[in-house]
Amino acid sequence: GHIAKAAKKAAVTAAHLARVEAEREAKAIRLEAKAIRQANHQERVLELQANKAIVKQARKEANIASQNQTAKSVAHHERMQAKSEKRAVNKEAHDERQQVMKDAKKAKKAANKAAHKERLTAEFEAKQERMQEAKVERQKVRRLKHEMRFTTKGGE
Repeated sequence: GHIAKAAKKAAVTAAHLARVEAEREAKAIRLEAKAIRQANHQERVLELQANKAIVKQARKEANIASQNQTAKSVAHHERMQAKSEKRAVNKEAHDERQQVMKDAKKAKKAANKAAHKERLTAEFEAKQERMQEAKVERQKVRRLKHEMRFTTKGGE
C-alpha cells in the first residue's frame, strides 16, 4: 500500500543522504590528501635544491683537492647522505598518502554499509505491511463467505 511505498521512499532517501554524506567525507579526505601531497612536493623541491647545492659544493671541494682522497670520500658521503634524506622524505609522504587513502576507503565502506542496512530495513517493513494487508483481505473474504451462508438465495 501507500504506507509501504512511503517507508521505502524514506529508506531510499536515507540511503541517498548517507551516500551523499560519505561522498562529501571522501572528497574532504581527498582534498586533505592533495594538500599534504602539495606540501610534501614543495618540501621535496626545496630539499632537492639544497641537496644539489650541497653536492655541487662537495664536487667543487673534491675537484680543488682531487689528489686528496679524503675530500672525495667526504663529497661521496655527503651525496649518499642527501640521497638517504631524500628517500626518507619520499617514504614519509608515501606513507601519509597511503593512510589518507585507507581512511577514505574506510569512510566509504561504512557509508555503503549504513545505506545497505537502511534498504534492508525498508524492504522488511514493506514486506510486513504487505503481509498485514493480505491478512486483512483474507479476513474480509472469510467474513463475506460466512455472511453469504446465512443469506437466502431469494434475495431476502
